[in-house]
Amino acid sequence: METNRVCIEAIGSLAQQLGSKRLCREVSRCMSVEELLSRVFEEKSLYFDRGDVVVYHRGRVVDLDEDVCSFDEIVITRLVRGGSTL
Repeated sequence: METNRVCIEAIGSLAQQLGSKRLCREVSRCMSVEELLSRVFEEKSLYFDRGDVVVYHRGRVVDLDEDVCSFDEIVITRLVRGGSTL
């Protein structure tokens, strides 16, 4: 069975929460980006909400429904809700 290697580069607080800035996974079937991230977060006992993250590949925003086998590396960052008040 052929596997694909996908690396996830976490930016900001996610790197600390995931315990590493870069995580690589071998996937044996092509799943959605969301499913892969959900599994990684679950491994780390973290809550995953697709509305809380933005995923990029080579500067392009990736839809979480896209096939993870289309990528060798993705970058993930957590959205910060709200903002400062003056």
